Amino acid sequence: MCYSECFKTIDHCLHSRIMNYPSSDHLDDAIVHQVLVDALEVWANVSGLRFVERTSGDADIMIKFARGNHGDGKGFEGPGGEYAHAFQPPGLDWPDGYGDDGDVHFDADEYWTLRSPRGVNLFQIAVHEFGHALGLSHTDDPSTIMFPFPVFRNDFCVHPDDVRAIQSLYGEEA
Repeated sequence: MCYSECFKTIDHCLHSRIMNYPSSDHLDDAIVHQVLVDALEVWANVSGLRFVERTSGDADIMIKFARGNHGDGKGFEGPGGEYAHAFQPPGLDWPDGYGDDGDVHFDADEYWTLRSPRGVNLFQIAVHEFGHALGLSHTDDPSTIMFPFPVFRNDFCVHPDDVRAIQSLYGEEA
């Protein structure tokens, strides 16, 4: 369930930066911001990681909302296509040569929602994609976060397999 590499950190601290927000009439930027922070915290709460947000400059995990072809070789198709994608940690090369180590991109054309089966649940997709950015691969167990086909869950929780996988890369919670 893990890639062979993870972020190399001295103090288990990774920096994240939210580059932009989706233009949405139903989710304001502050809500989207908090959802993304909460999604990173899911992984911090079960591992030895901690995340510090940056508002400018470079970061280990750069987060952006984009449309169509946005320069990473993995364009979005619009609503109903690929919701988001993430790039593996530094040291792992994508077969096509594209990719930005650890970055996460969300399709700005999706109808992002919170705690609702209507639309695309931003929190659950973000937790999944951040898992990839941290070095986790897909599983074949539909009850895990890293299952490739998202299913809305009212009772979202971290599956023990997800916990074991992230802890194998970054250690147990501090």
